[in-house]
This record gives sequence, C-alpha cells and structure tokens, in this order.
Amino acid sequence: MKKKLIGNRILFIGYVYFDYHIKITNALIDEGAVVDYFPVMNYNLKYSILRRLSKNLFLRHNKKHSEVILEKSKNNKYDYIFVIQGQQLPSEFFVKLRDQNKNTKFINYHWDAVRMTEFGNSLLDVIPFFDKAYSFDKLDCKKYDKLKYLPLFYSKRNMESLENKYDIAFIGSVTTYRRYSYVKKIEKYCNENGLTFKYYLLIPVRDYIRFLFKGKILNNVQFKPISYKKVQEIYASSKAVIDLPNQIQTGLTMRIIEVLADGMKLITSNPNIKDEDFYNENNIQIIDLNNIIIDKTFISKTVPPIDMTKYSLQKWIRTLFSN
Repeated sequence: MKKKLIGNRILFIGYVYFDYHIKITNALIDEGAVVDYFPVMNYNLKYSILRRLSKNLFLRHNKKHSEVILEKSKNNKYDYIFVIQGQQLPSEFFVKLRDQNKNTKFINYHWDAVRMTEFGNSLLDVIPFFDKAYSFDKLDCKKYDKLKYLPLFYSKRNMESLENKYDIAFIGSVTTYRRYSYVKKIEKYCNENGLTFKYYLLIPVRDYIRFLFKGKILNNVQFKPISYKKVQEIYASSKAVIDLPNQIQTGLTMRIIEVLADGMKLITSNPNIKDEDFYNENNIQIIDLNNIIIDKTFISKTVPPIDMTKYSLQKWIRTLFSN
C-alpha cells in the first residue's frame, strides 16, 4: 500500500495520554512524513503545582509554552499542522501560528466532549482556526456542523493469550467519586453473583487527600500507574473488559476500540455504541450502572471476534489527512 504522506512535513501538537502521542507520531512517520512533535501542555512539576494552585498562573505558564512552540517551529515549512485538543493553548497562539504558516493545512482532532474547560474556553473556540476538525463524539458532531465524526483507533498490540483468571476486568483512573462508587457497585454485584472481578483504580495522592478532606475514604485504590505490560496481562487473563466512560462524553473511548480489536468481549455503560456499525450483542453488553445486571452466559460463551480493521491507527491517520 502506497504511503500517503511521503515528502510532507507535519507539526504535531498532541495531548500526552499514556504513549498514544508516540504511537501517532510513529504512524505519521510510517506514512512517510517528517514530524516535529510538541506536547499541547508543558508537563513538568511547575505545571502540576500551578494547575492546582491558580488558574491564572497556570494559563500564564502554558502561554510561555505556546511561545516556545512558535519560536522553535518558525523557520520550518510545514505541509500540515495537526493538533489534538488545543483548548489548552491561547487563541493568540493560533493566530500567530496561522500567520507563520499561511499556506499550511490545519487539522484538529478532539477526544473530549464540547464543554467549557479549566483553560477558560471550549473546543468550539479552537475549531475556527482549522481547515478540518474531527471529534470522537457523535452527538457533538450532529450538534455542531464544523465537526466531522471520526472514532478513535487501535494500534497493533502483541496480546498474549493467557488462561482466564478473571471473568471481568477494569483498569482506569478515579476521575470522579461517582466513577469510584460505580466500580465498587460492580465489585459488590460480582461478589454476590459468583463472578471474579479484577480492577486497578489509579488516583493521584493529591486527589486522594482531597476526597479525605470531604469525608470520603477510598479503598483499594493505587497511587502508582500500572505498566502497559501489566494492563495487557490483566486483559489477556479476562473474559470481558468493562468500560466506564466520562459522564459528559458520548463518544467511544479508546478502551472500547482496543478491547474489541483484541477479540475480547466488552461490557459498557455507553448506550450510544448501539449506533455503531460494528455493534454485536454477542460481543458487547450494555449495562445500566443504576441497576447492574451482567449476563453470565454472555461472559462464558465463545463467540467470533468483531472485525475492527477499519478502526486501525493507520486508517485513522489516512482519514485525517485525506483531501
């Protein structure tokens, strides 16, 4: 298959989420592009402190980061500028970036829902600076004409087939107390119904302390991120994986795409998955978190995997950079 981006230079400004920014960079390079990468925020100790301490100081800190991007990229001629998210950067940054790259095509992707953010703006404030804008959230795309729908992707993973030690697994962060309480409800349900449930709940120490001050004690949570290898090991040892998306989002999480691409069964609280072309009730069970019922037959039966080829990282890249 012919490489799509041979001879093109791309400025990629991406959100750091696990190692996905590295996978995307490598996928662009595999398509023949020369890539200059910058994180959308300056992730250092100062960033962590200011984000909790003062919104104004944090925004000033990230404004300096945006100026570094402009300075380091100003002498390069780009064919494309590709930004994931972008609401973290001030509007004047995009004005100057446009001015420095008058003949460059600007592409934007969002794996978050449209809403006001801690950065003082929403995704809608970013979109006008781009020639094309995509989102993983189908409802947002129906609501806002400038957004095109493009689900997330899976990347090639070497999933080793292991003996099933668990019926169900969940690995995620405690983003809200509500998510923590849902995991504990699922744990209680599994214990009462003879299902083995393996979970790993990650929470920053500062958030754990914040919950303590509110009188909420979180049990069986972890302060150290789990390794990618360990995540794969737990999933490969499980019959099904649970997906608990952010309450604001209706888009399909990365977990959904990856789990199904790995040939595993999925349990999710996102009813919007029914609208996708790959939906199959033999492989996917939708649950109501207010009235949890998990079908044991669904867990135990053997079914053919869903073909998720069209959701590969390569096809995602090729859609974004199509004319």
